[in-house]
Amino acid sequence: MCVISLTACKQASSQVQVNATQINAELAARQAVILDVRTPDEYQTGHVGNALLVPHDGIAQTITTVVPDKNQTIYLYCRSGRRSGIAFDTLKGMGYTRVINLGGLSDLAQYGLSIEK
Repeated sequence: MCVISLTACKQASSQVQVNATQINAELAARQAVILDVRTPDEYQTGHVGNALLVPHDGIAQTITTVVPDKNQTIYLYCRSGRRSGIAFDTLKGMGYTRVINLGGLSDLAQYGLSIEK
């Protein structure tokens, strides 16, 4: 029961309130980056226009070259939200302080983000 409680607390603490205006302004001003953590094949079928491909299973090895500043805002997404959750945990564990999991593709519209092919 204690583990379930801790998991619930951890999950709740990963939720940061953001809105479409904030995300788009930060991305336009290059104050934030958006990472697609799916596979290269999935990325090729369509992705957010300015998203960088950094697959979740290699993020620990490549993130320092993509985002060297651990205080940079990083937005994450994948297909369903599961892999972006794994990437979120990895980045937080590496000391990145401003990581936001936007969830899956179906969640992106609420942030004013769309998939381009």
